[in-house]
Amino acid sequence: MTTASAPVGNEISLRSAVPTFLASDVARTVEWYEQNLGFHLAGHFPNEEPYAYASMMRGPVEVMLLSLADYRKPDIRRPTGLWEAYIRMDGVHALYETVAGKPFIQMRSSSNRTTIGSSRSATPTVT
Repeated sequence: MTTASAPVGNEISLRSAVPTFLASDVARTVEWYEQNLGFHLAGHFPNEEPYAYASMMRGPVEVMLLSLADYRKPDIRRPTGLWEAYIRMDGVHALYETVAGKPFIQMRSSSNRTTIGSSRSATPTVT
């Protein structure tokens, strides 16, 4: 893990980065994140479905979804795993217990690490 230093004087300060995932149906994907991972909808556009994008929050963590009609994540496999975002957290074992066995969740443990991801993509495709 790298450490960041506080800005000096009038330096530019980056405060956060938000991963943005593509989804073919933003509203249904938001529902999946709410029901399975405890996120809540923080904003979306337009006011009615289908949404062009949505922002979701769980505590200080924000994830955005961007609509792309008929999007299907390519099936790219590597022996060491594949991810689009890395979220540092406490309570990974408690999260594991709440999502184990749910649709689109694949759990894998290697060494002392637990990997949580979608069986079809990093952004779940909800059907």
